[in-house]
Amino acid sequence: MVFVVHSMNKGLSFEEEPHKANLQHANISLEELASTDQLTGLFNRQHFNHVFKRELTRANREKTYLSRIILEIDFLENAMTTMAIVKIIEC
Repeated sequence: MVFVVHSMNKGLSFEEEPHKANLQHANISLEELASTDQLTGLFNRQHFNHVFKRELTRANREKTYLSRIILEIDFLENAMTTMAIVKIIEC
């Protein structure tokens, strides 16, 4: 159901969608899917870049330090295979 209100004086229109909450929920779900790895559930590089830019801006604004730690996982292929096996077993 869509409600449309027209203003006679200004020619403005206002539309109210009853499915707005569903749309907002779907958008949140899409953002989560776009920022996480499907296999591990960990945040991906896109999410890291977004958060890093936000935190760098905040650190500059507040004149504080920003630290970052980068970890390299050796044997990543083995870890990913193990995660895949765990996901298959859970299904």
